[in-house]
Amino acid sequence: MPAVSSRAPDTRPPGTGRSPSQPVLATLSVLVHVFIIVVLISPTLYFEEWSYEGDTAAAHEIRAPFTVRVVDEERREALEEEARETVPRVYVMDASAASRAIERVDQALQTVGEIIPEDMPLSSPEINTPGAGEHLEALDRAIHRRLGIDLTRATLVTLVRNQRDEQFHEELRRALRHLLSERGIEASDRAQMLMDLLKEDRAVIDFEGGARPFEFDGSRILNRNEAATGGVDEYLASHSLLGADERDERSALREIVGALVTANIRADVDETARRVARAIASVDESAYVTTYRRGDLVAGSRERLGRQQVLALREIERQKPYYLVFNFIGNAALVVALLVFLIIYLRRFRTDWAFNTANVNVIGLPLVLTLALGRVFLLLLPNEPIAGYLFPAAALGMLGVILVGPRVGLLMMFSGCCLFGFMTQMNFQFTMVGITGGSAAVCSLLTIRRRRDILRAGLIAGLANAAAILVLRFVDNPALLFFTNRTILHQMGWGLGNGLACAMITLMALVVFESIFRVATDLSLIELTSLKTPLMRDLEEKTPGTYQHTLNVSKLAESAAEAIGANYLLVRAGAHYHDIGKMVKPKYFTENQATAEERRIHQKLAPSLSALIIKEHVKKGIELARAHRLPERLIDFIPQHHGTSLIRYFHTEAQRRFAMGDTADPVREEEFRYPGPKPQYVETAILMLADAVEATATAKLTGTTVRRDDVERLVRDTIREKFNDGQLDECNLTMSDLNRIRESFVKTLLARYHQRIDYPESQPLAVRA
Repeated sequence: MPAVSSRAPDTRPPGTGRSPSQPVLATLSVLVHVFIIVVLISPTLYFEEWSYEGDTAAAHEIRAPFTVRVVDEERREALEEEARETVPRVYVMDASAASRAIERVDQALQTVGEIIPEDMPLSSPEINTPGAGEHLEALDRAIHRRLGIDLTRATLVTLVRNQRDEQFHEELRRALRHLLSERGIEASDRAQMLMDLLKEDRAVIDFEGGARPFEFDGSRILNRNEAATGGVDEYLASHSLLGADERDERSALREIVGALVTANIRADVDETARRVARAIASVDESAYVTTYRRGDLVAGSRERLGRQQVLALREIERQKPYYLVFNFIGNAALVVALLVFLIIYLRRFRTDWAFNTANVNVIGLPLVLTLALGRVFLLLLPNEPIAGYLFPAAALGMLGVILVGPRVGLLMMFSGCCLFGFMTQMNFQFTMVGITGGSAAVCSLLTIRRRRDILRAGLIAGLANAAAILVLRFVDNPALLFFTNRTILHQMGWGLGNGLACAMITLMALVVFESIFRVATDLSLIELTSLKTPLMRDLEEKTPGTYQHTLNVSKLAESAAEAIGANYLLVRAGAHYHDIGKMVKPKYFTENQATAEERRIHQKLAPSLSALIIKEHVKKGIELARAHRLPERLIDFIPQHHGTSLIRYFHTEAQRRFAMGDTADPVREEEFRYPGPKPQYVETAILMLADAVEATATAKLTGTTVRRDDVERLVRDTIREKFNDGQLDECNLTMSDLNRIRESFVKTLLARYHQRIDYPESQPLAVRA
């Protein structure tokens, strides 16, 4: 059965409780273990520094320590520039420019009709009269205000004269429509550049609304000034319906159309940017991005480093701080989750397990020890595949079984193998070999009685390691079935040696746990239950009555523990040492009083003083146990087997004396109770009941014939007394457990007080004469 280290016994009065600092210290211990384990499994302290430049040789094989995405920025920029150059610049032709210009002409003609009276004389002498001049000035101001253009006096006069000439009006509209619909007009002096781009297919012209009124070529593009002069002259020469003799009208058309013509082509910067963005996005990322998965080869040993490899090493160096931080945080979260799970499991299924520093160390230290050894092997053999097969998973499993129990030991072993997997970059083979060997070690140590059982478990674990290596290598390469592979035999030999080494590690670690941390393992309990230990020899010599009482209690308690599935080895050891404090003043205890004078020793003392002497054997027992470095869990039996029970004989005697007037001091019950604590575990509760039953049986079952009914009544009444007194309130004994304990006590006592036949006395034979 597993051993569990325990907190030091609480000798304070009942009800004061445990120290609130215990959970705090235990939590700090958890955090320390978490930090150490995270440092061990993280690459923080073992990260290789690279200082390679191009055209140098790698000193050894280099693999990516984590997944890294290497972007060749120069290549990316070059590809993006190529994509950008392939995108033509986008220009937009405003199809509504002509209609807007025609609307402005119509506004000008409308203004003429509004300002100039219909009866205004229009002949040359009359147009120069003061009245006509005022009208022309008013028209000039109105056109400037409405259209923003300034016209000469001659043009104004021509407009006035032709205000009712629809043919002239239509000629103005045709001229604007021709220029703004069939010609491209660029606002600035970049018309030549646009024509060049169009010829080289580096520019495109879109038409608003999707309309394309004509086939467009580069020769039809003018700038604004060219359109206002050469474009109008070209229209008058080739397309106008005005006659050559209509010089005033042609001049007016040239001035009006030149003033109203506007740019109908503009650069669409936003659309160009969108097309450039789409072209850049369409660039194949694989042309400039290389991804190295964790463990991928970056450069072989003595390989000349190319540009891509140098970029990869630089990117790894750049990302390393971030990787280390997040790796540390992730590992810490994982380790905390594993330890918390183990602690919750123990609190849920091992109700005798206490959350204190000692118990946290029992779980954490084996993990730290084995992971540290695994890290050492990986550092010493960085390029050897056998390094992963040397993780002492079997030692972790065996320590877990011996210190905590098989179930928790199995969980500890699985957790350790998973954590070691992080060290080996999640190598499946190493993890599986560790789990296989560790599980074999745990299963072979379910019952352990001798230290050599550990050697046997180590051998079994080694064989399991070798078998696992063989199977995994065959799965990896089935062709190995057809020939002998020396590498496999070499690795199997290391796996076998690992198991034997784990046995030695376990034996040495147990010495540390048992001597320094004073953990009560099954092995140490077996050794401590020997009657040849110094304390037991002293007990037999100094207190022979207590020694016999101890043996009787041990038999009762051990049988009861087996009956309910408790740790009978722990109960047996606790029974051996529960009354060692009586060696200090043995004659004050009934079982050690041989003479009549010794039996009257308490008559000379006040009952309260006698009770104090009786209670003192608990304190002295704890001091003796610690002086002999007994495990703390065994020391718990010394105060808890009495709990806060009442020393009934002296309490009754004190009440009698007070009632008879022999003393004026009132009787205070707390002076006649043991200091406690009450039994905290099933094992200490069993010993309390066994101790009380044995003492009562020794005192009452003194006749030559002991009936079963008397034994059952005695056991039942004794257990009921402890139950009613609340002594069993703080342990996890159930009513079913109490019934089985009662039956076990009865069976053991009947065996002890079994009935014998009366042997007849021998009579002298008559001699015949």
